[in-house]
Amino acid sequence: NRAGAPRIYSHAHGLHYFSLVPEKEVISIYSGHFTSVVDKTLDVMRSSGKIYDYGDFSMARISNDHIYPIGKNDSAYLKDFVERNATYERPGEKGVMYNCSVPTDVIGRILAKNGERNLPKLNGLLSAPTIKLDGSIIQVPGYDEASGLYLQIKEHEFPVIPDQITDDDILYSTKSILEPFEQFSFDGPSSRSVLLAALLTAAVRSSIKTRPAFAFDAPAAGSGKTLLGSCLYRDWE
Repeated sequence: NRAGAPRIYSHAHGLHYFSLVPEKEVISIYSGHFTSVVDKTLDVMRSSGKIYDYGDFSMARISNDHIYPIGKNDSAYLKDFVERNATYERPGEKGVMYNCSVPTDVIGRILAKNGERNLPKLNGLLSAPTIKLDGSIIQVPGYDEASGLYLQIKEHEFPVIPDQITDDDILYSTKSILEPFEQFSFDGPSSRSVLLAALLTAAVRSSIKTRPAFAFDAPAAGSGKTLLGSCLYRDWE
């Protein structure tokens, strides 16, 4: 259910993941066969697990906790990327093959194939584990194919979330979430539940298409409305 380079998890080496790096693909360029070169280059991009379809018209890469769109002005980056992941060759004298650069026309055709590249679809970048609509949890770093979300965290940065949770787990988690807000003067449990709903909505906002709006009101200035809203934002930014 995951795309990208295959990985192995080793207990013997300190509970670390290791990426398996394949040999570079060799793509031969013959006159009149550019479509084949385009298709093979796209195969290299798909298998890399590092280039995604993003939005309606562009591709994207992930670096330094950010999504960087790849558009028509980024042909130099894309050319560099594919040449780092594949070796291009063309026939010379007497049919002897020699290494060459990927033709610029190949990069241009790939950039123009909006909706036809069939790269993994990137829908968002996560900085913490979250739950999907089907109830399953995204908690392994990397790309989740089913949702199109990429979890950008370090290994063991968050505790492992069990598949089955108990009522005691829910009560403990609820208390932990609300503990930083104990000094706010809510008018009752219903208002506190609105804050909890806002916090939980923020945590799963990438998995749901529509989210409710939340408003904070108070009878007097200086009650903490702005501070409460700021806390909500900073908890999940």
